[in-house]
Amino acid sequence: MEKLLSQEEIDALLDAISNKRIDEAPQPSQDEPKSVRLYDFSRPGRVSKDYTRSLHILHRHFARIYSSSLSSLLRTLVEIECTQVEQLTYGDFLMSLSEMSCLVIFSMEPLKGVAVMEIGPQLIFPMVDRLLGGSGMTSVEPHRMTEIEKSIIERAIKASLEALGEIWKFVSKDINVELQRIETDPQYVQVMASSDTVMLIVFDVKFGQTIGMMSICYPFSMIEPALINARPEQWLFNYHSGGDEKYTPEIRRRVEKADIVVRAHFPPSRIKLGDLLRLKVGDIIKLDVRIKNGKLLDPVILDVGGQKRFVAKPGRVGKKKAVKIIGILTDEDEINFHGTGSVKDGESKA
Repeated sequence: MEKLLSQEEIDALLDAISNKRIDEAPQPSQDEPKSVRLYDFSRPGRVSKDYTRSLHILHRHFARIYSSSLSSLLRTLVEIECTQVEQLTYGDFLMSLSEMSCLVIFSMEPLKGVAVMEIGPQLIFPMVDRLLGGSGMTSVEPHRMTEIEKSIIERAIKASLEALGEIWKFVSKDINVELQRIETDPQYVQVMASSDTVMLIVFDVKFGQTIGMMSICYPFSMIEPALINARPEQWLFNYHSGGDEKYTPEIRRRVEKADIVVRAHFPPSRIKLGDLLRLKVGDIIKLDVRIKNGKLLDPVILDVGGQKRFVAKPGRVGKKKAVKIIGILTDEDEINFHGTGSVKDGESKA
């Protein structure tokens, strides 16, 4: 029930008004700017900055692992950099896809749902060319991948999922990343609602003259349980304390398979300028080396990957020409080699 004023209270109120003893309520200043912050209900801010930062660190580590394995597969140096981690809707992600992209759908059991990896057309066809033994400088126009191209690129895709599985072990040892299927049409990757919140990880990839982008799209509802059960500071600790040492043997194993050019350099010979100008096909140049019983006595310098490293002795193994390393190249050896035309056998320090 509403409270009614007594006659005395009414008289006191009228007296105060007539004598102007009631202070007026302060009016808001027109000069004070109003602070208004826009809120987009289709993009709720569900992911904290700590988790975004941790995802960035995890996928920087993925970039390092995958660049190593992809370099081995493509037989060339591959540089991968994690450039961006952002939150958006799945519909926005689908709208950004190219019709010629390679779309990889994969699961992360026991997490519920699937994620999508996109490899841009600027990367796909040079990668296919490299996997087939080419230089990667392909002139093929971008198009939707054929079944043959999909089967060829699958090796590189599986290597990427192996690297993803390794980095997610930092979050939970129970997570297993598995390939579900490979698609080339964005219409066939409606794996979640368009309004669902996703985390998009973007990478820049470079090898040779090829530069392109790849990205990984995680539904936030899928990775949220893992983010809740793991502390970001623990991820940082795991990454800095044991990551490099853990993968050193694997990196070493892959590097050991890389091809490298080895050249044997004979001692330099002197020739008159007039003789040089008259040289033609079929002419024989006499080398300033010692030969005994058909065998070369003077050692040669061995060039490994463009760097002079060893002193070696030329010879044969069966019907093939070969060199035998007799020592590590020293500064004195190199001076003697270029100055006197030879390095004395046995003077190199092993």
